Amino acid sequence: MALRACMLLLAFAALALAVIHLRSQQVQSAAKGVALEKERIALRRELWKQQTMVARLRTPARLYGSLEWFQTNLARRDVQSVSTSAAPKPSEGVRD
Repeated sequence: MALRACMLLLAFAALALAVIHLRSQQVQSAAKGVALEKERIALRRELWKQQTMVARLRTPARLYGSLEWFQTNLARRDVQSVSTSAAPKPSEGVRD
């Protein structure tokens, strides 16, 4: 009877240690998940900053200014605005 009680006590102790180990792993995994989410948010913020910087650099006024600054003669000075349509309207014709 004592042997049976010792075996049962040993089984419960092993089960308790397993539960404690699994719980600690769960806490570590949750902490790592939070850290990864924080890093993902920071990376998305950095990506957003870079995308807005590229968008600012690609505005027509900025591009024409860069072309004039580098004196490439690729940008005409008489162009005031850039059309957003892909093709000219039929009534406008093609500009040379």
